[in-house]
Amino acid sequence: MRGPRDDELHLNRFAAYIRREAALGWAAWGLVSGLGIAVLLGIVAWTFPILQARPRLALSSLAVALATLVSFLAAYLYPRSPERIARIADARMGLRARLATALEIRDGLLPVLPEISARQWADARAAAERADPAQTFRPRFPRRQIGVAAAMLVLLTVSFVASNPQDARIARRQAEQRAIEQQIERLERVRQEIAADEGLSQGDKEALLRELNETLRDLREGQLSREEAVARLSEAEERLKERLRENVRSQERALDQAGREAALGESTEETGRALSQRDYEGAAQAIESLAEKLDDMSAEELEALAQRLEAMADAVSVADPELAQALRDAAGAARRGDVDAAREALERAGGAMSQAGQQIAAQDAAEGALGQIQEGRRQIAQSGSGQSAAQSQQGQGQGQQGQGQQGQGQGQQGQGQGQQGQGQGQQGQGQGQGGGSGHGDSPGEGGQGDPADPQGPIPPNQPGREGESPYDPIYVPERLGVGEGEQVDVPGQGQGGPPTGETEGAPPEGGQALVPYDEVYTDYQAQAASALENSYIPRGMKEYVRAYFSSLDPER
Repeated sequence: MRGPRDDELHLNRFAAYIRREAALGWAAWGLVSGLGIAVLLGIVAWTFPILQARPRLALSSLAVALATLVSFLAAYLYPRSPERIARIADARMGLRARLATALEIRDGLLPVLPEISARQWADARAAAERADPAQTFRPRFPRRQIGVAAAMLVLLTVSFVASNPQDARIARRQAEQRAIEQQIERLERVRQEIAADEGLSQGDKEALLRELNETLRDLREGQLSREEAVARLSEAEERLKERLRENVRSQERALDQAGREAALGESTEETGRALSQRDYEGAAQAIESLAEKLDDMSAEELEALAQRLEAMADAVSVADPELAQALRDAAGAARRGDVDAAREALERAGGAMSQAGQQIAAQDAAEGALGQIQEGRRQIAQSGSGQSAAQSQQGQGQGQQGQGQQGQGQGQQGQGQGQQGQGQGQQGQGQGQGGGSGHGDSPGEGGQGDPADPQGPIPPNQPGREGESPYDPIYVPERLGVGEGEQVDVPGQGQGGPPTGETEGAPPEGGQALVPYDEVYTDYQAQAASALENSYIPRGMKEYVRAYFSSLDPER
C-alpha cells in the first residue's frame, strides 16, 4: 500500500515561504557585513597610503553587493529536510506539531495503530490546507539590521566626503612612479641610439651600454622610492661624468676650424666638406685618399697642399697635438717632394682624425645620456611636489620684492649731501638720527626717507616694476685720483659739533656702488665663456646660454 505523500501536507509551498523569509533576513545581515568591510577599508585607507577614493569606492561597492548576494543565495539554497520544514511550519503557524507528528508516524518513528495513523494524517492535511503561509511568513522590516547598516553608511559617507591626507601621499607616490617609468623609456631610447651609433668605438659603446643597462635594471626591478631613484641616477651621473673629457669640445671646435681651412684648398676640399658636416670618419678617409693622389700632383699642387695642411695643423695644434704633428709632417714631406713620407704622414693623420671623431662621438653619447639622466633625476626629484615648489617660488618672489622695497627705503635714507664747514666735516651721505632719515640742503638733495618704511615708488629695474626702462650709461667725467679737483664748501643747516655716527641698533646706511654696464657685461661674458668651456653643460643648453648673453649685449 502506498503511503501519504509530502505534497499532501503542502510542505513544498511552506518551504518556498520559509526560504524567502530566511533569504531576506540573511541578505540584510549580508548588507551589514558588506558595509562593515567597506568601513574597514576606509579605516585602512585613512591610516595607510594604500587606496584612493575612487578605487576604494569600487571595492566598497563590490564588497556590499557580493556580501548581500552571497548571503541571500546561501540562505535561499540551504537544504532543508521535510521534517525541518514541518517543524518550522508547525511552530510559526500554530499547528501544534501536527505536520511533524504525521511525518514521524508515516516514517515509522512513532509506532501507532493504523486507524490512529490515518486519522492523524487526515488531521494534519486539513490543518495544512487551512493555514495561511502568506500571512505568517510575510516580509518584515529588519529594523536592527537596517539601523546598523545606516550607521555604517553614515561613517562610510563621511570617509569619502572628508579630505583624506593619505590621498595626497598616494598621488605623490604615483607621480614618482610615473616619473621613473618616463625615465626608463627615455634611457631605453638613449640605449638604442648608442647601440646603433657606428661612430663609437667598441670599447666606448660597451662601457656606455653597460652603465645604462645597470641603471635600467635597477629602475625596473628595484621598486625604488623617489629618494632611492634619485640617488641611483646620481651615481650613474657621476660615473658618466668621469667619462667626459675636458678637451673634446675644444678638439671639436679645432676640427671645425681645420675644416674651414681645408675647404679653401682644391685638393683638401672634400676633407673640409666632411669636417663641416662633422663626418669625421669621412674626413679621415678623404685625407687618406690624398696619399693615392700625391704621385699625380705637380710641384705647385704639392706646395698648395702643404700650405693647407699646415693651416689645418695650426688649427688643431693645441687641441690635438698628435693630429697636428702628422699634418705638419705631411706638409713638410709634400713640400720636399718626398711622396712616400707624405703618404705615411697622411695615413697617420687620417687615423688620428678618425680617433678624434670617435672621441667626439663618445662625448656626444655620454653627454646625451648624462643630459637625459640629469633631466630624469630632476623630474623624479620634483615629482609629487609641484604645489610646494610653486609655493616656494611664490614666497621667494615676495621675499625678493620686499628686499627691493627695503633697499629703496635705504636709498632714500642716504640721499642728501653732507655738510662741510667750520672745521667740522660730516662723512657719508647724511646724518643718521634715530630712524635714519637723511637731510641735506644741496641742490642734489633727494628728500627724506625711512628705511623702516619700504613703501614708495619703485625705481626702474627693481622687482615689482612693470615694463623695462631703457639702458642709461653712467656718466663718469673722470676717475677718482686723476687730476686736481676743486674743493667746494657747501653750506648746510646742520648743527655744529662732531658728526653724529650710527646709533646702536640702527640699520647701517646703505650706498650704491655703480659700475658702467659695458664693463660689467664684458666681465660676465668672459665668465660665461669660461663656464661653457670648462663646465659640463648639455649641448642643447649651450645655445640658450649664448643667446641669453648675446641679448644682453649693450651694442645690440
